[in-house]
Amino acid sequence: MLKKGGEKAWPSKAQDLKSFSRAALGWGLPVAPEVLDRLGDYASLVAGYDRANLTAERSPGAVFLKHVSDGAAGAACLKKEFISFSAPEVLDLGAGAGFLGIALKILWPEARVTLLEPLKRRFDFLNLAILRLGLAEVRLVQEPARPRAKPSSAVYDAVLAKAVSPLPELLPLAIPLLRPGGLFAAFQSAFPDPEAPVLRRVLEKSCARLVKSWSYRRPLEEKDRAVALFGRQDPAP
Repeated sequence: MLKKGGEKAWPSKAQDLKSFSRAALGWGLPVAPEVLDRLGDYASLVAGYDRANLTAERSPGAVFLKHVSDGAAGAACLKKEFISFSAPEVLDLGAGAGFLGIALKILWPEARVTLLEPLKRRFDFLNLAILRLGLAEVRLVQEPARPRAKPSSAVYDAVLAKAVSPLPELLPLAIPLLRPGGLFAAFQSAFPDPEAPVLRRVLEKSCARLVKSWSYRRPLEEKDRAVALFGRQDPAP
């Protein structure tokens, strides 16, 4: 349950916010002070919630720097790719605590975000977070991700996923959900090799292609992480 209104002690908050802001600026994503505060409120809400086993991190600072920063990096990446989009439709596939989708929504208020989460205890937290943070145009769906046989359900400009399933299992779930020109952003610890036999077969079967890989570094870390961007490659008629 929430403690002290969902907040925990955050002794290094000012320094953590500064480190985050500096990292985001390096990704090409300047963050206004009021937006930074809202992201901090979200991190505090995650750290103060005991019922859903949202993350092993129990301090707001760790949640903020390790997880909220991933969502911010995703927002920076997609804003570069969708520079002409005013209000993209975005799906957070297997949302968990919403580190990707909620952070992106705070940083990109015009985006219309859907959070897909099968577990009720996490679904309940996401519902609370949406209400507590006052987020508009966020759709919350409690169901597992399922393969889609036809592109008729392709309604998203972007699909995001992190730590849900191995990449070869995610691609058949995500690619059919993309509109033409849409992107699946898969958060990875290293750049995927599209010529690796297993991945190559899955890409061919899913009619997908690796568009590009985008690297970023979390605040205070010395290791690069990757966002692999995949798009649809519809077969020739």
